[in-house]
Amino acid sequence: MRMLNRKLSMAWERWQEWYADFKHQQLLLAGAVNRMRNVKLSQAWEQWQYWYEMTTSQQFKLAGALNRLRNRQLSMAWERWQEWYEDYKTQQRLLAGGLNRMRNFQLSRAWEQWQFWYAQVKDQHLKLAGAINRMQNMLLSRAWEKWQYIYLEEKESAFLLNGAIIRLMKRKLSMAWEKWQFWWSERTQMIFKMSGAINRMKNLALSRGWEKWQEWYAIHTSERFKLAGAINRLLKRKLSMAWEKWQFWYSQHIEMIFKMSGAINRMRNLAISRAWEQWQVWYEDYMHQQFLLGGALGRMRNFHLSQAWEQWQWWYAQYMAALEARRLSQLYGPLDSLVSPRKSSRCLVPVSDEVVATPDQETGDVKSHPNFKGIVCSVRPRSPRKSITAFSPCRKERIALLGAGGM
Repeated sequence: MRMLNRKLSMAWERWQEWYADFKHQQLLLAGAVNRMRNVKLSQAWEQWQYWYEMTTSQQFKLAGALNRLRNRQLSMAWERWQEWYEDYKTQQRLLAGGLNRMRNFQLSRAWEQWQFWYAQVKDQHLKLAGAINRMQNMLLSRAWEKWQYIYLEEKESAFLLNGAIIRLMKRKLSMAWEKWQFWWSERTQMIFKMSGAINRMKNLALSRGWEKWQEWYAIHTSERFKLAGAINRLLKRKLSMAWEKWQFWYSQHIEMIFKMSGAINRMRNLAISRAWEQWQVWYEDYMHQQFLLGGALGRMRNFHLSQAWEQWQWWYAQYMAALEARRLSQLYGPLDSLVSPRKSSRCLVPVSDEVVATPDQETGDVKSHPNFKGIVCSVRPRSPRKSITAFSPCRKERIALLGAGGM
């Protein structure tokens, strides 16, 4: 009959749909009119409904808490069994999925590849449709995006302001709540790590196999994604080049708009901008001074420790320089080949306040000198008794280069 009276059947179904919408609109309109006529009664009814819902929820939670207190051991056992059963079902599902993939490996790979392709095609269609709609309704799209940005900013500002007001009004409660949150997050993280470690110890071989499979799967997915991207670029080379060129242009355009907007804002608010930059410079200097003051106070509080640390740093620098001198000695040979015989009466001695330069009469080698203990020292002519001081910074490189053997 429908095929014979197709137009009549379509008209009848359309009328039914229109009539259902009409009745729904009549119902909504009647409810709105009744609320406007009896606004106080309607408000009282809605308030009572809200109160009744809250009361019922509180009674339900209170009854559950009382039952847990009365049957604490049974409740703990029931919750533990629920947790175990949920883990068991998850493991069964993962195991069944793994077995199915192993049995139907080719089909599974084809299905995953089709899913990946379908997601890409759907995403491209969505982006293309959005781009076309924006181009068709450019002014409306800009206004909509601007409204969204303003709305999100106002919503975030209101949320932060409300939170700040509540914290000020209930400061102690807020501090206790934040402290409990910190403790709870630490406890949850510790329990998670401990349970993971215990599960790994119980199932060591399975855990190693699972981690190895995860590593292989991540590499395989990355390679497949790169290969698919390369194939798509080869198949759609011109489109890919145009897309990359548009991305580059768009990034430059956004950067230029950002810089122009910043420059315009500075020109509009020149005094505020100058004050802000001056405050930034002052704050940076203030923080640097605070850092230096903190270091000075730390040294004054731990004077002996600071002296020991600086002495160790000086010793370590001298020790590294001595190692460099030995390396140069091994590369360039003894110092006699680098200096004249007139200056061969000099030697290296440790840098200290009261050290006597005593050259090695037999070999003249720095490594076998009795006063050389792995520390680069100054160069002075031989003298029966003479105090040696540290060499100047401008002679460090020359002395380090020539300090390979006896002088």
